[in-house]
Amino acid sequence: MERDLKNTESYFRAVTENSSDIIFIVDAGGIITYTSPSVERIIGYRPDELIGTSGFDLILPDDNPRAMEDFARALLTKEAAIPNAFRIRHKDGTERVMEGIGTNLLDNPIVAGFVMNVRDITDRRGAEEALLAANRRLHDIIDFLPDATFAIDKERKVIAWNQAIERMTGVAAADMVGRGDYEYSLPFYGKRQPILIDLVFERGDENATAKYTSIDIRGNIMVAEAYIPFLKGKEAYLWGKASALRDVEGNLIGAIESIRDVTDRKVVEEALRQSETKFRAIFENATEGIFQIAPDGTFLSVNQAFARIFGYASPEELIYNIRYIKRKMYAHPEDRNRIRRLLAETGQLRELECEFIDKQGRKIWVAINAHSISDATGRTLHYEGTVTDITKGKILERQIIHQEKLASLGMLVSGIAHEINNPNNFITFNIPILRDYVGELMRIADAYADRHPDYELFGMTYSEFREDIFNLIENIEHGTARIDGTVRKLQEFSRKKNDEGRRLGDVEEIVGHAVALCRTQIGRTVKIFEVEMAPGLPSMCTDADALEQTLINILINASHAADKEESRITLRVAGGDSWENRIIIEIEDNGAGMDQETQNSIFKPFFTTKPRGKGTGLGLYIANNLIEALGGVIEVESEPGRGSLFRIILPEINING
Repeated sequence: MERDLKNTESYFRAVTENSSDIIFIVDAGGIITYTSPSVERIIGYRPDELIGTSGFDLILPDDNPRAMEDFARALLTKEAAIPNAFRIRHKDGTERVMEGIGTNLLDNPIVAGFVMNVRDITDRRGAEEALLAANRRLHDIIDFLPDATFAIDKERKVIAWNQAIERMTGVAAADMVGRGDYEYSLPFYGKRQPILIDLVFERGDENATAKYTSIDIRGNIMVAEAYIPFLKGKEAYLWGKASALRDVEGNLIGAIESIRDVTDRKVVEEALRQSETKFRAIFENATEGIFQIAPDGTFLSVNQAFARIFGYASPEELIYNIRYIKRKMYAHPEDRNRIRRLLAETGQLRELECEFIDKQGRKIWVAINAHSISDATGRTLHYEGTVTDITKGKILERQIIHQEKLASLGMLVSGIAHEINNPNNFITFNIPILRDYVGELMRIADAYADRHPDYELFGMTYSEFREDIFNLIENIEHGTARIDGTVRKLQEFSRKKNDEGRRLGDVEEIVGHAVALCRTQIGRTVKIFEVEMAPGLPSMCTDADALEQTLINILINASHAADKEESRITLRVAGGDSWENRIIIEIEDNGAGMDQETQNSIFKPFFTTKPRGKGTGLGLYIANNLIEALGGVIEVESEPGRGSLFRIILPEINING
């Protein structure tokens, strides 16, 4: 018997002393009575340093109560095994995470203790925590991406639905995460169907690809655009990019898609296309010759008027026959060097008079307006500009051409009026219908809001939203009225005004409308925009549309002149001291300012200091005519680099006089 006991003890020691884990034996008080040699390798203490000490002394204070509670429970319940995990302090002071399982053998006369098998899981726990942290970071990154983004697993269930896509679709992440069966397609198409993200799994799905106006598949990346007829109540164009999600072994585990609303871009592109079409028509039908010429003297493009001035039947004939302008067109070849020098020095030409030779060899005089076009490095790409034939008496011809311009403008205005009035009438006709529709829908929404006091839309309380939607309808109605009025003024600006457009008006209301319509555009370039309205302004008989149009024109011009970090525009409205200056409106900016020569020209038709294509040169001309028709004047004070002040002085009009 004694020999068997010794053999058992030898076997036990051989097992414990060669174990890769730590073997502890503690008594009922938690005092260590035995520890395996592996304890020194794992936590730095020799066995003799620990025997006779409390095992709880090794455990960090925050984990100690839980360890004691589990130990006490094991003693009382006689449970065979108690698993646990806790943190201890290594002898070198570092913190380690240990995982152990204990067995109550206090009643066993051979062991007479509580046996615990403990292993170091610090690295494993660190890896698990790092993985959790990485997952949290990934989720946070997805959640705060500016583009609407969602992800699905290989079973097509949503695993991520970020804030941006919540805003885009109006569907909360809580209502989408975990959903499958193409749930993610419902906010976009109103029905369950494969969309771009599903092409990650099904490359050949023609039904999915057919929904997109354009699609580009390169490797694991798919980029597409789609027209969505009804996204949160309105049509939209969406751009999407989808990609596969793979594990470390390259296995497909899901897919992710980012979506961007490109409706504004599409609208701009369409407007640009229409603008290009209109400007092409203007280019081809303009009475002035328009040209683009390369630095080496070869023509890039000319319009029909340019060809006609120089005696050619078409632009194509001129470009084919005149390969080098210096040899065939200048009556005095040295003029080309003079023009190139002026363009190099100032970048532009204004009304430069020069003698040329036309197709028949006759000398003709033209006035040239031109500027150079350069790349980002300053290298000249080409020159472009206009020429006017001034051969038959330069001054007289300029006056005639000026009248032709005004006549052309009248025709253009007539065409514009026709093109604008039709869609504007459509809008005007539909506003009452829209108001009735919205009124009916609001009754339903009101009932819902009464049952849900916390109901919010677009970041607004329901009451704010309700007020805002009717304000929007009123703004649309006001905008259509302004369009109609503006078209009438364009048609009438060259004719003498009568008093039909005048009525008793609230100046504060007129100014308020003008400010509201252009405040957003001003805010893009101007840091400080202030409106100073004197109290108790009188009502006056005036043309509200004409005054509003003038204010908008001058305010927008002031915003374009902003060239300082602390840019500022101040609009001041005050009552004058007599009936001759009943109302005085001042618009002051601290922008680029103007020299005296520019001030003398700003009210002339077609004069502009803006880059080509950025202004027509008619805005201030029309504004001045409108104010003069009201019996008022526009005064200007300006200094280069210090800004400009436009002062509008309006008299009291006696319509019965």
